[in-house]
Amino acid sequence: MAAGLLLSNTASAAIPLDLTRVKADSIFSLTLAAMAQIEQINATIGVGDSGNNNATLLGTEEMVSPETGIAYAVPKFNLPANKSDVTILKGGELINVLNGEAMGSALVITRPGGRQPDRKVAFANFFIDFTNELMYADVFMSAYTDSTGTVLENITMPLQALYRFTDNDDLKLKFQLRGTNLIMTASLGAMYMQDAAAEMMLRGLGYNPQSLIPAVLAVDWGSVKIDANMLEKRPGGRLDATPVTPEELGLWGTPPAVAATTPVELQSKNKNKK
Repeated sequence: MAAGLLLSNTASAAIPLDLTRVKADSIFSLTLAAMAQIEQINATIGVGDSGNNNATLLGTEEMVSPETGIAYAVPKFNLPANKSDVTILKGGELINVLNGEAMGSALVITRPGGRQPDRKVAFANFFIDFTNELMYADVFMSAYTDSTGTVLENITMPLQALYRFTDNDDLKLKFQLRGTNLIMTASLGAMYMQDAAAEMMLRGLGYNPQSLIPAVLAVDWGSVKIDANMLEKRPGGRLDATPVTPEELGLWGTPPAVAATTPVELQSKNKNKK
C-alpha cells in the first residue's frame, strides 16, 4: 500500500490503510478528574475478563487530587488501530487524515450490584473522525433505566458520538515516508463526553442522569496517542478487526432486546410496547 502511495501524482480520494498486521497503538490515558468521576458514581473501568477484547490495560498511575487529597489509580489502555483513511499529494506528501478505527476494542464500566446483578456499560468498536473532531463508539448496556423508571435489559446502541476532542496543537498528525514505510503519530486531547453518551452511561449504570450529567460533561476524560509504523510487525500477529459484541464481552448471553440510535428513540420504543 505505501509503495502505491508514492506513485500518486495528484491529490487522491480517500485511501484505506490496513493496519492489522503492523504496530499501530492507540493509547487512551484517562485523566485524574475522569477517574475521580468514575469512582464518584461507584463504578470501575477496565477491559473485562472475557478475553474477547483487543483492548489491553497497560497499567495505572497513582495520582492525588489536589482538592480532596484522595489518591486514585488512573489507568492507561491500548486500543490498537486496525484501519485509517488518508488523502495524499504527489511524492507521498500526506495532506489529510480522515479517520481511524479501533474495531474489536472495548472499555467496560461496571457498577457493582451487591445482592443485585452488576450494572455494566461498554464503549466498543471505536471510530475517530478527525475532520469533525469526534470519537464514536458502540454502546452496550446490560440494563437501562428509562425516564419512567422502567428497567430494560440487554441494550445496544450502535455508533454513538462518545467524545468531542479539540485541536490543542498536539492534534497535528506527522507522517514520514521512508521508502515504503509510513510512520504516523498523532495526539488527541481535551476529550469531553457528549450529552447522549453521558445519559446512556448513567442510565445504564442505574442512575437518574438529571443531577449527574453536568459533572460528567464538565470532565476532560483524557487523551489518545496514536503511533503506527508500517515497517514494524504487530506483536502477536494479525489483529482481528471484527467488531466485538456484548455477548463476546460477557455482558449478556442472549441477543439484544432493543436496538436504537438515541435515548429519545429508545424511550419511544418503550412507550410503544405499553
